[in-house]
Amino acid sequence: MPSERNILKSGIWSYVENGSAQVFSLITFLFIARLVGPEEFGIVAIASAWSALFMSLTEAGIGDAVIQKNDRDQCYVSTAFWLNLCLALLGTAIVFVITCTVPLSDNPKIGQYLAVLAIGIPISALGNIPTSLLRADLNNKVLARRGIASDLVGCCMGIVAAQLGMGGWAIIIQSLVSNTIKTVMVWKCSGWLPAWQFKKNDAKQIFQFGYKALATGILSSISARTDRFVLGFFFTAREVGIYSIASEGINRISSLFIMGLAQVMFPHYASLQNNIKNLTDSFYKSLSNCCYIGAVAFGGLYIVAPYLATGILGSKWENSIPILQVLALLGVMQCTLIVPMTLYKSVGKPGIGLLHAFLQVLLNIILVLAFHSQGLMVIAIALACRPILTIVIHSFTTSMVLPNTKTIFLKSVLPGFLLFTGVVLLDLTAQKYIPISIVSTILGIVVLVGALALKFKSLSLSLRSWTKE
Repeated sequence: MPSERNILKSGIWSYVENGSAQVFSLITFLFIARLVGPEEFGIVAIASAWSALFMSLTEAGIGDAVIQKNDRDQCYVSTAFWLNLCLALLGTAIVFVITCTVPLSDNPKIGQYLAVLAIGIPISALGNIPTSLLRADLNNKVLARRGIASDLVGCCMGIVAAQLGMGGWAIIIQSLVSNTIKTVMVWKCSGWLPAWQFKKNDAKQIFQFGYKALATGILSSISARTDRFVLGFFFTAREVGIYSIASEGINRISSLFIMGLAQVMFPHYASLQNNIKNLTDSFYKSLSNCCYIGAVAFGGLYIVAPYLATGILGSKWENSIPILQVLALLGVMQCTLIVPMTLYKSVGKPGIGLLHAFLQVLLNIILVLAFHSQGLMVIAIALACRPILTIVIHSFTTSMVLPNTKTIFLKSVLPGFLLFTGVVLLDLTAQKYIPISIVSTILGIVVLVGALALKFKSLSLSLRSWTKE
């Protein structure tokens, strides 16, 4: 079991890595969005959604199988590397075939953007297994350093490209430059090289775990971007851009606050999979903390959304404000659901996660198709309410891994949702009775900071408790 010092340091560096990536990405994101406007941003959003679908071939499944296996050897890891690279090349070939033969939209730029983004799929795959090895050893300090450097360079390149009038290509350049530098640096830092080995039995074992995790990753990618996949067929590029700016804001805030913790939870849960009592205690503390932090983060986003959209992005993004506020509820639920999804993978039961990912995709498609004629706002409300049902289902499937814990699941997430609901009601009430809007905004932020301060000690104790038997 990892020492307390290693877990705490790994958690801190994991947050540094994700925090720096999201900060640099957010700077580029806001800068380019202000310059290009909703229509161009919508075109890039549709292309990026398709690219992310195929990029999930390199980000889920095989790397998770390497982390989950405690007795891995060089042959096993090398087999995983070559298998991962072959899948990435297959994905890239599929993208090129699609862009050449299938019209994804009336706008030809979408196919052009997608074809260039596909170059990043094998580039990311080359760094996936070395990254997984470092993450399995809780060596997030190395990952954080290379992440900061690569994201900084990518951010600068994207801003320069935007200033030169390259429009949506600035986002493409930022993504490719950042991924390439990350891959080069992780190879240099990891000290691991693949052997020219491919063992059939190892590949079979990886596939038995990895194909479910891989399918879960692909379905999760589709679920996170179903709106952009489907909206592109029913709405103009400008309307997709307005919706996507709000959706991207939710995803980036979620990654900033939660993904760092998830990257530490996965190897830690894997090390506890034979100790049900400790695993149960650690899981529910993490679940409660993630939901609470999500409520603080997205409650704050709900409050500052009007100033963020108009003050930073400009008046042309004003229509995205109500959509961003509605989707803030979806963000709280994203922060919550990442914990059980991590649990299923870490204990070698990715099939449960696959079932949930499939249900999310199915529900998203049904909701978008059912409400697309009602407009973007109605779609946002429907998608924001969807995970309520998913959380109830998770409470039952989690009890399959951690017996007799259905009620504990719901009790763990309840404080966070009550906090978010309270903040929304407080903001609406304050705006009604306080004529100066900035005063009501400050009041809401003070409440959120106080709530976070109260939970900070609990979060620290939760990290420390991971080392207890």
